[in-house]
Amino acid sequence: MYSLACYRLARVILNYERQTGRMRVRWLIAVSLVCCWLGGCAMAGLGGGNAAPNTFNILPPKVATLPSSRLASQITVGTPTAIRALDTDRILVSAPGGRISYFADSAWSDRLPRLVHSRLVEALQNSGAFRAVLTSQDRVDGDFTIATEIRAFQIDMDHGGSAANVAIFAKVVDERHGRVIATREFSAQVPASKDDPAVGVAALQDGFNQVTGELVRWAASPRNGPSAHAITSGGDRNVL
Repeated sequence: MYSLACYRLARVILNYERQTGRMRVRWLIAVSLVCCWLGGCAMAGLGGGNAAPNTFNILPPKVATLPSSRLASQITVGTPTAIRALDTDRILVSAPGGRISYFADSAWSDRLPRLVHSRLVEALQNSGAFRAVLTSQDRVDGDFTIATEIRAFQIDMDHGGSAANVAIFAKVVDERHGRVIATREFSAQVPASKDDPAVGVAALQDGFNQVTGELVRWAASPRNGPSAHAITSGGDRNVL
């Protein structure tokens, strides 16, 4: 289509030159042809470029409903931090020797920290163990903040095969007194049967489900999490 349009434009310019005897318009031919070529390339890039990548989502983990205490706390869940290699929508693959790459033509549906944050909030809410589960967008202060760091969320490959590696470090912060009251790292490794994005994502989902289930139970535990530091004072629920 663009070749035909460029040819017709060149013919018009040449006919004009013959009729008028003006030789100065020849440079217009070259300019016009270049413009047509560039326009054709641009449109080809828009309409016929690389196909969209296969997009994968992290599904909400199923967590058991936990008993809610009369002293249940109101918690805020912060967006997880992560190194640059993980703070992306690409699916990380780690090889021996510290080499990293990403699955080609595959991506998460959002940046990994945002996806993990959304699913952690949902899992903590579904547990029923807390008076309220908040985020920074709620504009309400929680009694405690659960701060997390994604330390691993990739497919580790070596000569013996591949496996999903998920590790999340969590800490509970007492916002009213500015102190950390509990910390723990949660990790899981799930074998991946072959080097394939869909298989790898399924293994990562299984690992994330395990990690999230352990994190929720830990945060809701009367011995470890916010519930261990909630007391009553003057008839109201306060936090030490």
